[in-house]
Amino acid sequence: MRGPGSEKDLQLEYLWLIDSLTDAQVQDHDIVQLELRQRERTSLRKLPLEKLLMPLSRVSMPPRITLTVGVAGAGKTTLVRLFVEKWARKELYTDITCVLALGLWELNMYDRLSAERLVHLAHPCYSAPPPGALLILDGLDELRAPLDFLDSVACTDPQRELLPECLITNIIWGNLLPDSSVWVTSRTGAASRIPGGLVDRMTEISGLGTVEIKQFLEQLLPHPKGTAEKVWSHLQCHLTLQALCSVPPLCHILGVSFGFLLHNQDPSYQFLPRTLSTIFSWFLKAQLGEKECSESSGSNRKTVGNLGKLAFQGLLRGRSVFFDSDLKSSGIDTPLPAGSAYARFLMYQNSHTCTGYSFFHLSTQEFLAATYYYQAAKRAIFDLFADGGMTWPKLGFLNHYKNAVQRTLHGEGIQLTIFLRFLSGLLSPQVLRVLAVCLPGKEEPGGYHVPAADYLQNILGAERIVSSGAVNLVCCLLELGHTELTSAIEEALKNGTLRGKMSQLVCCVLSYLLRTSNSCAQEVNLSQCLSYNLVQSLLSQLQYCTNLRMENNNFQDEVMELLASILRAKDCVIHTFSLAENRVGNRGVKVLGRALVVNYTLAVLDLHSNKIGPSGAMALAEVLQSNQVLHSLNLQNNQIKTEGVTCLAQSLLVNCKLRALHIQKNHIGAEGVERLSESLKRNHALQEL
Repeated sequence: MRGPGSEKDLQLEYLWLIDSLTDAQVQDHDIVQLELRQRERTSLRKLPLEKLLMPLSRVSMPPRITLTVGVAGAGKTTLVRLFVEKWARKELYTDITCVLALGLWELNMYDRLSAERLVHLAHPCYSAPPPGALLILDGLDELRAPLDFLDSVACTDPQRELLPECLITNIIWGNLLPDSSVWVTSRTGAASRIPGGLVDRMTEISGLGTVEIKQFLEQLLPHPKGTAEKVWSHLQCHLTLQALCSVPPLCHILGVSFGFLLHNQDPSYQFLPRTLSTIFSWFLKAQLGEKECSESSGSNRKTVGNLGKLAFQGLLRGRSVFFDSDLKSSGIDTPLPAGSAYARFLMYQNSHTCTGYSFFHLSTQEFLAATYYYQAAKRAIFDLFADGGMTWPKLGFLNHYKNAVQRTLHGEGIQLTIFLRFLSGLLSPQVLRVLAVCLPGKEEPGGYHVPAADYLQNILGAERIVSSGAVNLVCCLLELGHTELTSAIEEALKNGTLRGKMSQLVCCVLSYLLRTSNSCAQEVNLSQCLSYNLVQSLLSQLQYCTNLRMENNNFQDEVMELLASILRAKDCVIHTFSLAENRVGNRGVKVLGRALVVNYTLAVLDLHSNKIGPSGAMALAEVLQSNQVLHSLNLQNNQIKTEGVTCLAQSLLVNCKLRALHIQKNHIGAEGVERLSESLKRNHALQEL
């Protein structure tokens, strides 16, 4: 996290203690991770900074390898700086003899180096860590090449020179510097390359909470009075934007954009914007300055063009930290004059060995890269992603746009998810009006808007399974300003009128709504509109719903196999799940039961009016003996009979979390009632029966 005003506002009092990374953290862009995490993470354990490197119990050992993850801008470098400052003041870890802190971006200056050289870089007085030293490797994601624990050469010689990524791999393995404790910080994608068995403790930076976001905005926008309140009200109406504000630099970007727009009172904006491209366009305009935008548009265009070239080249090569040579090749002179437009976007990364530069936030690099691609694609003959290599000719902007879409969907080593959103947004006439005096070249407002939207919809209509990439294309449609389809489906979802409308295109849009809609955050009603194939198509997106209703869909046991996979997923956040009035039998309930053994989020399960018999009730009873999350279970109007209720009664002797159990209309008989009565004499948790 680097940027004006961000460090003093970030409260790094504690970290989250986590077991592993979720699928989204491994696969998705940082912005998408934030969008998916719109809930309070109350189930995770808080770990104060002063206990980060300590044993968690009297019988455990201190960790050798500690890994702290966080999205771009979350505050990893700030946390390291805070730790070192507190250690130097003897406020924590007085038993640590020496702290060797190193930003891994510095290693990109070297083709090869030894462990001795690395230690010397961290502290010029040492060539080997003294006993009791802590080595901090900050910013694993900023290393020029990813770690490879499968093919990396093993080395135990501290004087042998290795590739930087190979050197770090051997340190984490314990082949080099085995007696030193090591603390690694990283974005989640790079961190996922470290085998879990090598990490003794994993933590995650919590980010700003609701109260801290409001305080941040109040400090950022003190004048005119009421501006911060207007911005906060807008964020509350759009949960994904509020989620982004948990990261201080993103909160700064959104606050500056909205504040600048409110200050200028642009008549074309009756409401504050909600798309990323519009927000970042206003941020760009705010950073360039209102006066400069009107008086020196030529200079602005050159500045944006040079920054865009640097950003795009960095995106292609996986770089977020740049050196003097990189800036000069993009037409940017160094050192950056204080107060210049370049200095407002590029932040210094200083060390005693070299100077680096990074954009204010990763998202600003991606936005500026999109502006460069938008302009360059109009005149480019070959594939811009080839980075100077020869490719088949690509003529016309739309062909280059389609190429960007395909590269985003198929991965190909570059994370382009948010870049594509920005690129799509730049085709919106509304965004182009904002950037009229900022972008190089002559503008053609709206010229590519309609064909680009048609192309995206054609791709979505052909999707068999709704992937994260497909959901991102829906985001691109909204960035384009194409909102009609999303609005219509959201209205149908609210009114419960989706039956008969569930095409593949609708499924993709519905998946987007499941992630982002305020109404979906409260409840998602998918009753009377789903089939096995539709559930299969939506499967990967359903896990992000909190309150999910799938009633009266004629589901049979085969569908339970699919739904059980959701409940087993690491990213699952389902709290309330209703499968009432279906045709779920014993086999399906047994499958659900096995999933509930490993699920830690589902608290309310409604299975009333299905075809569950005694063996199904027995399976649920086994779950209740170990599951400590479920507090409401509705089995009303099934066929569990005396045998089933006897097993449930037995589970109540050991379960102390279940608050409500509904078993009316199940032919439980007098013996079943007697068994329940005996259990209730010892169970004091159950409140509804």
